[in-house]
Amino acid sequence: MEDYEEWFRENDDYDYSFDTGRESLYEYFKVMHKPTQKIIESNSDFFNRLSEIDEIFIFGHSISDVDILYFVELAKAVNPDSAWYFSYYSESSIPLLKNALVRAGVDGSRINSLKLQDIQMNNNQLKFDF
Repeated sequence: MEDYEEWFRENDDYDYSFDTGRESLYEYFKVMHKPTQKIIESNSDFFNRLSEIDEIFIFGHSISDVDILYFVELAKAVNPDSAWYFSYYSESSIPLLKNALVRAGVDGSRINSLKLQDIQMNNNQLKFDF
């Protein structure tokens, strides 16, 4: 928001179309922004009940920056000796997904990867017996 205001103050050229488009984009991102910390705080009871969890399976998630705070909270909440499993589609994504979990506070030696195609059966059923 501060960058937006500074740019607006410094811009002497006025273009209605450009400014209208910029304002529309700003409104879009303002609406789409996740209030992650508020969501975590309002679900603190959920996170407080996870201390007995010893296996975490992450299927089809990019573990991207927009959701990393959820994984940070999850890593703090579960048993520190928990085994973590994430699914991947492409071999090249393994280091990215693993590094994201490590940045979230997960012990790298406890992280395992599962090839998405290996756990699928009939397009939507898992081969694991949970």
